Amino acid sequence: MKGRFSLTAWTLILAMGCILLLLATIGISLGQHISEKNRSVVLTTRMIERSVTRTLQSLESTLHALASEVVNDHGRLRPIPLVRQSVRQSIRFSPHIRQLVLVHQGEVLIDSRRKAEGQPPAPLLLSGADSTSPLAAGLQIGSLIQQRFLPLASAEPAPATSHTLVPVSYSFTLRNGQRIYLIAALNTGYLQQLIEEGRADRQAQIGLYLVDGQPLIGDELPAERGRVLQALIDSGHEERPLQQTAYGAPSEFAVARLSSRYPVGIVQRVRQHAVIATWVYDNRLLLSLLGLATIMGVITSIWHIRGSRQRRALQQKVDLLSASIAQSPVSVMITDRNKVIQYVNPAFCSLMGYRESEVLQQRASMLKSGLTPDSTYRSLKDSLNQGRAWQGEFINRTRGGEIITVFGTISSLVEARGEVTHHIGVMRDVTHQKDAEKELRIAAAAFEVQAGMVVTDRNAVILRVNQAFTKVTGYQPHEVIGKTPAVLKSGRHDHRFYGEMYLALAQAGYWEGEIWNRRKNGEVFPEWLVVSAVKDEQGELSHYVAAFNDISERKAAEEQIIHLAFYDPLTQLPNRRMFNERLPHATHTSQRTGAHCALLLIDLDYFKTVNDTRGHDVGDALLIEAASRLRGCLREADTVARLGGDEFVVLLENLDPQPESACGQAERVADKICARLREPYSHGEQALRISASIGIAPFQGTALAAEELFKHADIALYATKDAGRNGYSLFSTEMMEELSQLVEMEQALREALKRRQLLLYLQPQFDHEMRMIGAEALIRWPMADDFVSPARFIPLAERSDLILALGDWVLEEACRQLNQISHRGIPAGFQLAVNISAKQFSQPDFTDNLLQILRRHDISPRLLKLELTENLMLQDINAARAAMSALRRLGMGIELDDFGTGFSSLNYLKSLPIDGLKIDRSFVRDLDSSEESAAIVRTTIQMAKALKLRVIAEGVETGGQLAFLQAHGCHAYQGFLLSPPLAQAAFEASYLPAGAAQPKFGEICPD
Repeated sequence: MKGRFSLTAWTLILAMGCILLLLATIGISLGQHISEKNRSVVLTTRMIERSVTRTLQSLESTLHALASEVVNDHGRLRPIPLVRQSVRQSIRFSPHIRQLVLVHQGEVLIDSRRKAEGQPPAPLLLSGADSTSPLAAGLQIGSLIQQRFLPLASAEPAPATSHTLVPVSYSFTLRNGQRIYLIAALNTGYLQQLIEEGRADRQAQIGLYLVDGQPLIGDELPAERGRVLQALIDSGHEERPLQQTAYGAPSEFAVARLSSRYPVGIVQRVRQHAVIATWVYDNRLLLSLLGLATIMGVITSIWHIRGSRQRRALQQKVDLLSASIAQSPVSVMITDRNKVIQYVNPAFCSLMGYRESEVLQQRASMLKSGLTPDSTYRSLKDSLNQGRAWQGEFINRTRGGEIITVFGTISSLVEARGEVTHHIGVMRDVTHQKDAEKELRIAAAAFEVQAGMVVTDRNAVILRVNQAFTKVTGYQPHEVIGKTPAVLKSGRHDHRFYGEMYLALAQAGYWEGEIWNRRKNGEVFPEWLVVSAVKDEQGELSHYVAAFNDISERKAAEEQIIHLAFYDPLTQLPNRRMFNERLPHATHTSQRTGAHCALLLIDLDYFKTVNDTRGHDVGDALLIEAASRLRGCLREADTVARLGGDEFVVLLENLDPQPESACGQAERVADKICARLREPYSHGEQALRISASIGIAPFQGTALAAEELFKHADIALYATKDAGRNGYSLFSTEMMEELSQLVEMEQALREALKRRQLLLYLQPQFDHEMRMIGAEALIRWPMADDFVSPARFIPLAERSDLILALGDWVLEEACRQLNQISHRGIPAGFQLAVNISAKQFSQPDFTDNLLQILRRHDISPRLLKLELTENLMLQDINAARAAMSALRRLGMGIELDDFGTGFSSLNYLKSLPIDGLKIDRSFVRDLDSSEESAAIVRTTIQMAKALKLRVIAEGVETGGQLAFLQAHGCHAYQGFLLSPPLAQAAFEASYLPAGAAQPKFGEICPD
């Protein structure tokens, strides 16, 4: 017995020595694995922080660029349509932004989602607007919200369609002190992707938090962790590792790191049991050897210990085996031959979540998830029936319902008689291993993404490229592997550019930017390149990884956007925006050199007429040709721009320092432009002719602001149009004084209309037998001892909305007088003519207002005749025709006034519902001296007769004029030769003896 016992002792000592050696090796390996994993957590946290900071920097750049477009050069808010367009373009090129909102004085001016603009913003979004955090940059980041739109906090969407957003505000101040807020809804999904890409381990918990600990992405931090970020700010540090222990052993490793620029931080936590589980999987062979050695040692001891105390010795062996299995990190389960569980070790309980008492005497099938294929169980049964151990994977369900994958080894225990008594199952959790394999497959697939990928060694020698690289560059892998990326050089970048790139890689381990490279076919193209330096376990540089995208289309789109922003799309001339940027440069150059400059404001005369009568395609072609002619009249240093419609502006620079000479130079250019624009424009077989009116505003230096320069040029242009168009005028102080007088006259006219100081005179109209057949209502404005000429105040009223009030007064007064004179008895067919302005007639309620006036004064529509000018037809011919037809059906007369002075068209005469034409006094005045005027009058009368229209001539002042008109068959006449305009009393006394009353409104137009 002594010899046998001695052999057993030595066997146990040898076995325990091997086990202790394996345990020491395992301990060292496990410690190194944990240390390496903790370093990985620190590094990936830094990388994630840089990615988040760059994303916020990109957002800040986008909002800063948008802010520069929201405010004009004078510190005022730009027009809302332009700002809205800039907001939409910013969102289009910013995938991390879901929404942009512009808030001004508590009002939402622009919302990119177009939901409830004008409502006040939620206080949540602007709560951080006055933050004094030392980390705060241009952005202010609010608390996480669950909403679809900003800033409408009350509009809660359904959970199925809500989005998690991070509100970010960017504010700036206008010149008037008002605060503007740009609020962006940052898509957390975009940041989540950045975080997921940088995760150190699948089991790591990563969160993005505000400095006060509020979560933006990830779970809410414990109270002590939430104070870590604020403590980092107070200490001035950027990063702090945290170690949590339980029962004296590390249970969790965490790293908190602040953004280098913004008041947010990253916290990454890894539970040590997950790290240990990964290590267990990686060292399964070593652990299996340990378990096997342990089992073999115990079995050997049991086999050697025999004797009289065999039962006790056997029990000791069983206890030893149970203790070994109980302390094993590998899960062990023993069942009887009927698969009823007899024993489980603590590792099994920890893995499956069951207490020992819950599984003993239960069938092993309680662990099934239903996801393991039936073929697995058939294979297990066949192996055990044949006396062989079985190995394979099960998909089991834990007590908490979690699905896990385990790798098991199941073997049978056979007694001396050869019967199977028990089954032993040894299992380990390989869920993380399966996930890691899946991630490796995903990583392999990710390498073949749409972006070009290049991997080089530390000397920049290419080791691997993906298919996207070949697609973009044209190079096959074997053509570049073994070479350096210099094979792609375009030659557009110097050594300094590449030196700065490698310096950034050496210092920061990262470089990102735009670079021009050359394809295999020689084509040079732009790409966005991101290069990262990869270091080994010792922190030494081992590889470079580069990813790039071909941005040729994006660059082309950017150039197109710039072109659209600064050039007129029709004429390709600079637009108002570009002109406003060039004008300050010209003024400063003039200030420096002493040379004069000149601003020429150009308006195409009667362009609207051509555009409306010939169609917009003809109008566009005419504008394109006019722009080409303007360019041909200028020097290369001069600027011509289209402000909109038919309005152009020219900037002449480097004129003579002497004012008189500079004005002469500007006038010569204006004369050249007028002559060039007067030349015929070809359109098919027809030739169109237009002219131009130009206002010239010379200037020197920066004495005048841009608004003043445009105002001076506009005043000069107004003077040109007032003088008959087709020419140019040079701005002078006299023009400013005259404009001031017109402003004073307009104010005086408003007062006169308000105080009812205007008078309405009646000038009789006669037929060819000199019988009074009607009259024209003419407005008179008495002032001091004389009357203000209608030729002065009527055009003034036409250029403002005052003509509407003036026109309503004339209609009201005319109907009042018509009611009074109708009681004295007026000739049969008598009609009172009233001039109606184009602006008044085009009002939507003109017809209804006119009928109300007629009803109010009980006047028949047959007693009234409206005189309309030709330019009314050029605005909306269809609407004008419909209104005129409705009035004629009531019996009201319609007459075309000032015929022949505008763009007269036979199409109008034959299609419009009119009763007659009125020859303008300018043609009647020249009958005695101008054969051309006589021909026009003669032709007009003949044409009207052919169209069965009546003709009346105004301004008849001589017997010769009357004789000519009578000789050619004019129907009616009006002028001082026959009677001057008379006040109502004088008109009644001279032409209306008491007689029969005329029909009333109700007799002609019953209600």
